[in-house]
Amino acid sequence: MTTYHYNPDTKEFLGPILHPETTTEVPAPPYSEGEIPVFDEESQSWILKPDNRWIVYYDLEGKQAIITKIGEIVPEGCTTEDPPDSTYDLVDGAWVLNLDKQNIQEISDLKNDLTNALIWQFRMILAIWDVGKAKALWGNVDITDTELKQKVWEWKTKLDRLTELGE
Repeated sequence: MTTYHYNPDTKEFLGPILHPETTTEVPAPPYSEGEIPVFDEESQSWILKPDNRWIVYYDLEGKQAIITKIGEIVPEGCTTEDPPDSTYDLVDGAWVLNLDKQNIQEISDLKNDLTNALIWQFRMILAIWDVGKAKALWGNVDITDTELKQKVWEWKTKLDRLTELGE
């Protein structure tokens, strides 16, 4: 006589004979991907239940969640599709572009681009200044404004540090 093993906690079908206390003589029904036979001890029969364990989905707030139990399904209004990027919100199970988030992201990107451009312009100006001084092209010209001289030194120190860091 063949007996069939099921998990004592989840009651899911595990295969032929393993542990006598969680076995049955009732054969498990055929099942396909996305479902699993679960033994009902009261009726002494197998029930097919959805098996979506480890499926990742995005909840109604757009946060990632994982199904961990037999019988759970992706909740209504949620999706298993990844968001295109951080400017999208989940609305009725579909990703919808949030124009406010897109504008905030674009402003941030533009500020970063401009800051990087200014850094490179400042590096070029300093390089030209250093070459000009080294070749005596500027004669005895020097920055006389103490506050400006301090700012140039601060920027040059920061740029040197960026260079050290590989930027």
